[in-house]
Amino acid sequence: MSSASGSGCDGLPLRPQPVDATRARGGGEEFEEEPLSSGDGAHPSASSGPRLRRVAWLVDGHDSYGLARTVEVICERLAARRGYPIIVCIDEGPFAADLRRRGWLVRSLGRTHAALRVHRPPSTRIEALRRAIALTRLAADVAASLKDLHVDALVCRTGALAGLCGAAARSLGAEAWWYMANTVPGGVRGLASRLYYDYNIYRSDIHVIANSQCSRDSLGAAASRALVIPPPVDLAPFLRVSELRGVAAAGHAPRKGNFGMFARLVKWKGQLPFVRAFLAVAKSAQLGDLVVVGDGDRDYLMQLQSVVRADANGAKVRFLGRVERPEEVMREVDVVVCPSIEPEPYGRVCVEAQAAARPVLASAIGGHTETVLDGVTGWLFPGTDEHAMAEAIGRALQDQLEWIEMGAAARRHVADHFDGQVLADRFIDAVYGGTAA
Repeated sequence: MSSASGSGCDGLPLRPQPVDATRARGGGEEFEEEPLSSGDGAHPSASSGPRLRRVAWLVDGHDSYGLARTVEVICERLAARRGYPIIVCIDEGPFAADLRRRGWLVRSLGRTHAALRVHRPPSTRIEALRRAIALTRLAADVAASLKDLHVDALVCRTGALAGLCGAAARSLGAEAWWYMANTVPGGVRGLASRLYYDYNIYRSDIHVIANSQCSRDSLGAAASRALVIPPPVDLAPFLRVSELRGVAAAGHAPRKGNFGMFARLVKWKGQLPFVRAFLAVAKSAQLGDLVVVGDGDRDYLMQLQSVVRADANGAKVRFLGRVERPEEVMREVDVVVCPSIEPEPYGRVCVEAQAAARPVLASAIGGHTETVLDGVTGWLFPGTDEHAMAEAIGRALQDQLEWIEMGAAARRHVADHFDGQVLADRFIDAVYGGTAA
């Protein structure tokens, strides 16, 4: 593609031309867009070697911490490799605002958050028809917002957007990719989801990258089409956290250890049974504090606080809410707990904690089994009830003299197998490398 006036290398506009949103949607807000900054004034596509393909991310402007950080880490690495981060936000939210602050090319459809819920199984035929129409219109909007950029591929991060991604990609004559960040429930409960994913993956010829073997296997028939690339995590802030000190000083009894949980406050994350287990063990064992980090369901938070207030050892449990720098809180804890009672698709906190040289106490389900080495970098416990968690705490206390060594082993394990830059490069090679000339 030749360069033209007002264009950068490879014909990519230095200042993307606005799309007529009124014509694309038949009314509504105009698309918002920002010119990309490459950091040093050079155009990002002006690099030696084979050019990276032009790929656009399709995201929810309200994406949560883990999903948002994955996109950011990949785009940061892409920019470092002289690639061109392009993001389409379906709606507005904190994530969309953060992407704009980074100076990347961001276009917004200005939709409401509810517009994304077209993936949930409809309850009636009329609702199914309405959702099909909404999906068609939304896909047309996405395609219109990217038409002038001539993208080679469109990639989404959540299953909620997989069908939309495939439909928009077909309109653009581009590939569709889904970087899978969830597991599909088994049995009857997950039947509708499995049918939805199978239909969209095969109908739209969607390429799938799963974030863990657990996520891949949960797809069912579509699993054979999926690659596995763990999500890249920015480990630098956690690697700067000092290793455990004074937990088992020579010639002295171990001090009371602090435990910490870092997760959204939702029932399936398992905070409630672990709090109960911790308070039960504290009646007969020397324990430090339990620090609970995260926000979410307010009713669930009130339930947790009620359990703590009703117990004589409740003063040992502290609720910190959402924190912007979890690594700073990890400095104050000795063991990080991930007690999910449903399979984690990956378990980012397990990786971050090990990078911070903290052994991890985690339920032996889902992605935890792929990141934590039982008895080496932490402890994996079977079962998801209060009794199983109390036994797991007891096992960790029995190994307290080994916490420093386990933390050091955890940091080495993560550095060797979950380096964020290496994983980001694997993703970029798979999606942005492609086979395009």
